[in-house]
Amino acid sequence: MARILYGVQGDAHGHAIRALTIARRYPEHDFLFVSYDQGAWLLRQEFPVFECPGLATFVRNHRLDSVRTILGNLRFFCRERLHHDRLTRVIDEFKPDAAITDYEYSVPRACWRAGVACLSLDHQHAVTACFHRVPRRQRPSYLATYLSIRLLFSRASRHVVTSFFPSPDPCMPTPVVF
Repeated sequence: MARILYGVQGDAHGHAIRALTIARRYPEHDFLFVSYDQGAWLLRQEFPVFECPGLATFVRNHRLDSVRTILGNLRFFCRERLHHDRLTRVIDEFKPDAAITDYEYSVPRACWRAGVACLSLDHQHAVTACFHRVPRRQRPSYLATYLSIRLLFSRASRHVVTSFFPSPDPCMPTPVVF
């Protein structure tokens, strides 16, 4: 039996549903989830959850609202150290054997500080792990997406990219472990 800390992006239900599917598949292990908002609400129905604020993505008319997303996350970044200190204490108390993150910001950073291996399991890293032919007019948007994923969500020890996207180009062998 392993003790697994599992960070889940909490804006909506998709990441939490994937996490629930995995945790239900391994009932012999102890899971402690770290999430917020809708993700925390959904996970709490079946598993213990440590609620920790996370980065939010704001959408308007089915498109990213960049200004609102940036401004809305300033408060999180102003209190980031406090959130990480609380999460580090949870890690010290729970003593996980390993951690998983599903596009959650804080767990990989806290795990790194605590010396706990953390596996990233998400589909967003298809943007950073695969080659893409991007039309010229979409390059600024692609670059912004690439950089936000790479800079904010790529701190795990290893990454597993899940995607049903039929990329015409193969995923590249990652030249740098990120």
